[in-house]
Amino acid sequence: MDEQVVSISASTSTEVEGSGPLRPGHGVDAFLSDLIKRQCGLLEAVAGVILLRPTREQPTGATIRHEVDARFTITPRHYRRLTEMATRAARENKPVLDHIAADTGLLSAAPEYRVLAAPLMLAGRPHGASVCIVPDRSDHDLEEGLKRLELSTIAFEAFLWRQQAFVEAESKIQLREALDLLDKSNQGHDTGEMAAMFCNELQRRFGCTRVSIGLIHGHAVRVVAIGGSEHLDKRSELAEALEAVMEECADQDTEIRSPQPPDADASERRVVRAHTSLSERYGPCAIASFPLRIEDGLIGVVVMERDAADPFNDSTLRLLRLIAEYIGPTVWTRRMADRGVLAVSRDRVIDLSETLVGPQKTGAKVFALIALLVLAISLVFPVHDRAVGTGRIQADERREVSVPFAGRLDEVFVKPGDPVEAGVTPLFNLDTREAKLHLQSAVGERQRLRTQADDARYRGKMAEAAQFEARIQSAEADIALYQYQIDQATVIAPISGTVTQGDLEDRLGQVVQPNRPIMEIAQLDTITAVALIPESGISRVAVGQTGTLAVTARPADKIQFRVLRITPASEVVDQKNVYRVEVELIDRPDWLRPGMEGQTKIWGKRTNLFTIYTRPLSDALRLRFWW
Repeated sequence: MDEQVVSISASTSTEVEGSGPLRPGHGVDAFLSDLIKRQCGLLEAVAGVILLRPTREQPTGATIRHEVDARFTITPRHYRRLTEMATRAARENKPVLDHIAADTGLLSAAPEYRVLAAPLMLAGRPHGASVCIVPDRSDHDLEEGLKRLELSTIAFEAFLWRQQAFVEAESKIQLREALDLLDKSNQGHDTGEMAAMFCNELQRRFGCTRVSIGLIHGHAVRVVAIGGSEHLDKRSELAEALEAVMEECADQDTEIRSPQPPDADASERRVVRAHTSLSERYGPCAIASFPLRIEDGLIGVVVMERDAADPFNDSTLRLLRLIAEYIGPTVWTRRMADRGVLAVSRDRVIDLSETLVGPQKTGAKVFALIALLVLAISLVFPVHDRAVGTGRIQADERREVSVPFAGRLDEVFVKPGDPVEAGVTPLFNLDTREAKLHLQSAVGERQRLRTQADDARYRGKMAEAAQFEARIQSAEADIALYQYQIDQATVIAPISGTVTQGDLEDRLGQVVQPNRPIMEIAQLDTITAVALIPESGISRVAVGQTGTLAVTARPADKIQFRVLRITPASEVVDQKNVYRVEVELIDRPDWLRPGMEGQTKIWGKRTNLFTIYTRPLSDALRLRFWW
């Protein structure tokens, strides 16, 4: 327990672990005063004090004290001593005993008194202490007194639990009243009938002279039901006065009681001009108005009137506040259900309009506005249609060079970038040592066969001589083949130009085949371009159209071209069907080189961006769902 302990007043709430706040209600001071009186009488004490620890609701408070003997007065020194005793009893959680002397003057002896202190327990925890001052007596009597004091403090906990039971019983009654009221009102067939049932039930249960309910219509509150009235005249003076009261409550968005309590502070006072005017014209009466709410906000107001001599007390207002929380969603739900198709459509349009122009969801609105602006521009702003493909720069005249026969690469004379002249410049040389050996062997074999053929003719064996002649012809063919390989071993440039591909230095000594080109020669003075257009865009390409080429090396520089020829058959490039489109470069920059690649755009008819960017999706849907 804290060193500073104070008592609780009638508005104090004591918190019990696991049970929430306890509100003892009215009469706590009276109970504590009665308890200390009974404890003083039980112990024949001269004075007594009850001290309780501070709470959040009341950080400080008055001490509950009782003095029996006029000859003993609790002085500030006594109070400090009693506070120490109360703190000690609460800390040790058991009764304690000590002594104290009375203040009688300087010359007279101060009589000795005994101080008995017992903790005030609540749910097993000390919440204060009860301290009694008794005349000095025997130890046995003091022990008996401590037991009596400890037993009497049990009344504190019993009182608080009884008050808690009263609060819970009151809450159950309020909940039962609210549920019963809702059950009866749900028998109404429409909003007006349900509101009328609410008004009649509230008027009957709470002794009201009149109860009325109004709902929000646009920016005003309109009366929908008045208790005891079968036919509602919305143009009557009473209806206008009630609507003024409802709008006054709706504007302040809080419950209003008229007349207001005289002890209400400035924060609890409300504007009650319309309430006062209603009381003066159709009273006098006591008025209580409550706003009806749902999650989205205020949807209506309920106004209750009583005789001026029977105003609404706090407990009734708490119950009415609970009922008003249930009335709002119930009536509003029925009102939404009663709407027709046109009314629902109208409300949806109004809600959408308010959402669009209201302050809610600003980020989503900005995003939607930007999206609409982009969509409008894509639909209205005209652009040229285009067929996009891959572009490639190549020489106008080029020749791929292959070896004349399979052999080993023996010597290379040029590299990529070297200029060559047709029929003059050697490109590379093949190894002819093996061919020369075969040639010598074939020449010797031919000479041997000729000798054998002459010998056979000399001996008259003409058939044998014919066989040797056939073998001689085969040997001569071999000789011609080997001689051809030796003569063609050195490859000469077929055209004049520049070597663009074929760095053969690393392939020296390797066997090369005649079916694979190993070098390329091109004339760089005249170059052309080829566009590979996918089959999805070839239908928008025609001879004579213009386009733009942007190569990867310099994407900022755009090269203009004109379509010359379209290959009628497609080919597969990177697992895609494309058509080769030959184009003529309108302007040729100096930095352009064969082999450069980039992106081409061939311009077509005028259209809009929306059509261009949605064409892949629309084409896919047409292919998917055609019939």
